[in-house]
Amino acid sequence: MNKRDFAVGFVLVCLVLFHPVEECLGQGHTYEQKGLTNSERADLLYAYITAMWPPDEIWPKMREAMTNIVDNNEAATQAVIDELLSEFSENQYLPVAIHEVAKLYRLIGEGDRSLELHQHVIDNWAKHEYTMWSLRDLAILNIAGGDLEDAEVVIDRALTGFANNVYIAFVGYDIAGYYKDFKYYQEAKELYEYVIAHWPEEETYVEWCQAGLKQIEAARAGEAAPEEVIKAKVESAKQSIASDDMEAAEANINELLTNYANDPHIADSLFEIAEYCQKFKKYEKAKALYQHIVDNWPGEVSASWSQSRLAVCHIGLGEMEAAEAATDKLLADFPRTTTPMAGCVYDIAQQYYQSGQYAKAEGYYRYVLETWLDFPERLWARNGLAASQARLGNKEEAVRSLDGLVGSSAGGFYLAGQEPEMLVRAGQWYHYLAEYEKSMECYQRTINDHKQSEYACKAQFLMADNLRGLREAGALSETEADAQIETAYKGVFEKYPDCELAKDALVELGRMHLKKEQWVEAAQYYELFIEAYPTDPLDRVASSLGKCYEKLGSKEAANQIYEEFMERRKLQ
Repeated sequence: MNKRDFAVGFVLVCLVLFHPVEECLGQGHTYEQKGLTNSERADLLYAYITAMWPPDEIWPKMREAMTNIVDNNEAATQAVIDELLSEFSENQYLPVAIHEVAKLYRLIGEGDRSLELHQHVIDNWAKHEYTMWSLRDLAILNIAGGDLEDAEVVIDRALTGFANNVYIAFVGYDIAGYYKDFKYYQEAKELYEYVIAHWPEEETYVEWCQAGLKQIEAARAGEAAPEEVIKAKVESAKQSIASDDMEAAEANINELLTNYANDPHIADSLFEIAEYCQKFKKYEKAKALYQHIVDNWPGEVSASWSQSRLAVCHIGLGEMEAAEAATDKLLADFPRTTTPMAGCVYDIAQQYYQSGQYAKAEGYYRYVLETWLDFPERLWARNGLAASQARLGNKEEAVRSLDGLVGSSAGGFYLAGQEPEMLVRAGQWYHYLAEYEKSMECYQRTINDHKQSEYACKAQFLMADNLRGLREAGALSETEADAQIETAYKGVFEKYPDCELAKDALVELGRMHLKKEQWVEAAQYYELFIEAYPTDPLDRVASSLGKCYEKLGSKEAANQIYEEFMERRKLQ
């Protein structure tokens, strides 16, 4: 498989399934959001999160916080954030929601508020994957502010603490790009070289880091290499598009076509501009550029992607007949054996899904499954198929699709290292469909087969949700369910004490006994929380533990915990 083709396809796949847009676009860093209105930034972040994760009550609350940020209503925003931290303290998606709110603050230039919330994620969910992204954002904020010493500390923590994460090479590459963009060339050089040395198997990121090193050499020599000239024209065109100066954008595009039409990267450069036009709703110009690429460079990888993006634009505009025609042309003109084709059709399916047209999305996900039997997109298409069927209310079909997804892992997932994540996601969708036993099987496989994965802890924690479902369905008595739920939560703390969910498990155990007015048992779990995590805020346990002491007749102990709580709050 051509490495570049795979990289392009993989980036577009991960764009929707793994992380919000800025984590997956690769060489563009986070500047692809520059020029968007605050409302558009919020919409973009929210759309990708809700497309990526199963439905949950936390997302509307996250959206409320984002809306208040856009409306510049800081008091209302803080109230919602406080509600998220208190009312959703046990929600598995809380670090994701807080990270996204923090990210929006960063993107609109509110660095202090962004830093504060990212720091909260880092302090409270040390092992969570979104802590890695918060560390990345924190490093960016420090670099932008010229705080290079703080940036170095944060970067070291990210690179060492998440060295085995599938995205860590990208994180290192991305931060190095910010060093370079802010002209901290030595720091950028060292970080590029670090990524190359530590993750040589990540060939795509190694190639990008090597390109970054060449750019640094050119910049230091005061030379403007042709590649840099083209990039500068592309960036200038994008800036003009963002500021709605299409005349200036056209001038840059025409200069690229006049002076660099034979450059081997010109099709990719025009594709990048076309994507920006699409992002800023300059659909006619986007479609014209995509068409120009298809007409003039039909043999380039970007030509097949351009044809698929024509379909995507039509879908976004509600031009369904034109979308179908563009898709038909894609399938007719580009051999299905070409590497990016599976990703192109998958991209169209994703656009249908994100537009709420789940039936159309289902059809194209199924097409990917039936046509490309040994491509990585097949795995994600099966996941998308199950999600579409679940959204359509077709429970039996969704369950069959999930069964196929889970069964495919027995032979090895196409994307190395993704099995535990996919098993947990499948478990969550099974739970959503009230298939609690199958959900439990996914979680148990994760625990048994991936003991060292961060998802093992999550699977152990989510076991409790299925036990509650079985209790509500009448499959377990309340006594049986509660005993097994307690065992599941205790397993989180006992097996994975360093996992952030271990804290949630202890709090949940205390809450279970508190609800039954079993004051001694509840107090024991809250005390264990304080003992095991002495540096953690007392917000989550102080009130409940004080209540236990009061009910046990120890007002002095209750007052002591309240006073300690207030003292810590003052220090914060």
